[in-house]
Amino acid sequence: MLQVQYEQREERRSGNGDSGWMERRYGSFSRSFTLPYDVDTAKAEAKCVHGVLTVRIPRTEEAKQNVRRIPIKA
Repeated sequence: MLQVQYEQREERRSGNGDSGWMERRYGSFSRSFTLPYDVDTAKAEAKCVHGVLTVRIPRTEEAKQNVRRIPIKA
């Protein structure tokens, strides 16, 4: 099982004394994925670029050898 969780907390203040303002923004995200049995979780990698999360979990070497090709009839 792969679980991705994200939480954002942001607080901004402007002005001085009684005439200023304050803005707060909170948000959270959670998602779970069931992984196939033939993945190598020890080699999992994740990166976040420009707000896009990419998770790569390679298949095990044994699973790569058991590729089955299915011919397509046209």
